[in-house]
Amino acid sequence: MWKHPIVNILFTALAAFLVVRLLVAKVPTLAFILILLSGLVAVTNWVLRYDPGRLYKLYQNKVGRVVIGKIAAWTDLQPPTSPGQASQGVAPARTPSERSTSPKPASGQAAQQAGRDGRGGELLLTHAVDFRILTENLKDLVLGHDAITDSVVNQIQRNLQLRAGSPKGTRHAPLCACFFVGPSGYGKRYLARQIGARVYKSGSILFLDMKEYAHETQAVLELFGGRPPAGGGRIITEVRSKPYHTIILENIDKAPSQVVDKLHRILSDGVFVDESSGASVDFQHCLLFLISHREIDTSADSPATSASPAVLAQRVASALATFPAFGKPLLAAVPDLHYFGPLSAILTARVLAMLMRQECSKYGVILERVAPELLVEETAALGDDGHGLETAPAKVSRLLREPIVKITTRGQRRLQLTREQEPPEK
Repeated sequence: MWKHPIVNILFTALAAFLVVRLLVAKVPTLAFILILLSGLVAVTNWVLRYDPGRLYKLYQNKVGRVVIGKIAAWTDLQPPTSPGQASQGVAPARTPSERSTSPKPASGQAAQQAGRDGRGGELLLTHAVDFRILTENLKDLVLGHDAITDSVVNQIQRNLQLRAGSPKGTRHAPLCACFFVGPSGYGKRYLARQIGARVYKSGSILFLDMKEYAHETQAVLELFGGRPPAGGGRIITEVRSKPYHTIILENIDKAPSQVVDKLHRILSDGVFVDESSGASVDFQHCLLFLISHREIDTSADSPATSASPAVLAQRVASALATFPAFGKPLLAAVPDLHYFGPLSAILTARVLAMLMRQECSKYGVILERVAPELLVEETAALGDDGHGLETAPAKVSRLLREPIVKITTRGQRRLQLTREQEPPEK
């Protein structure tokens, strides 16, 4: 109860009054300082709760960030977010000369400068060209899912454009909400993490496996909190302290029904009332990825690989609606639903080649060539183990260990991988 704003103000004023009465006669300067500090805490607390956007510019200052952050943590309130962040929209594409001098979002320099200039806040994507570059980078990292990458990035860009004309104070659903479904090992987690690391400067990512929250009552308390003395849950605490967050919920089909109900509230309203403090926690800047590793029969009259993304999404939605944890309200609250199916042999080989190059680069080695027969064998082996590409990094590391040791021992930095160089199986 003492965290109610009016109670906080009265408590602060009373405490200041009593301390001042005791010290004013002996230390008038200290009494004056205490009055100022008490007033600062009371006013900051009030503005944080009712109009936090007014504090955003001050919060960008180093001293202001420390002071306001401490007061926000003490009162269990969310730090201020940019009042224009939710409605800033996307600037037009830059001219060719501007594009030629702009680094890719992987470095983030241009976008971070935009944030420092006040044009982008925490957002790294401030122009239309930034979204195109982001899409290209993601397609280079996550092979075989170009249509999904396009759809997710377009959703973020579209939502920012829709918010551009919104009046101040308008509530919005999370900036991005996606459902990734499909057998394990085909890039669902990886794509979600890569997007989360490239949208905001802070890059805060919360990863939770719903298999670890099987007990319904305990899961609700641990994730969302409850009335005092329970305290705030992990999701609420993380987003309250860092509003620009990416939340990845794996094995969402194993989440208890009450957890799904609370997620639906967040996805629909973009706001969650923390029962432990009574304060509202804003999720409108969050990216939410719900991941299920269920294998779904997506074939109807045609195989899944040949169906259009829209038709495929409808089939997956129909299949998910039959699961106990889901219902039509939750599925309707998630705009994008995507199926990650097995990759073709050619795409699998490309992924393996990419992983081999990355493994070599860890040790300053350049992979010049991989024998085709070796790549074919490793691709076939991955297709037979039933884990998709989940085990590929470990297998690549084991495959390249001896060849890398041999050439680095001789002082060489270029590797041509042949069948003879592969270490014998143990």
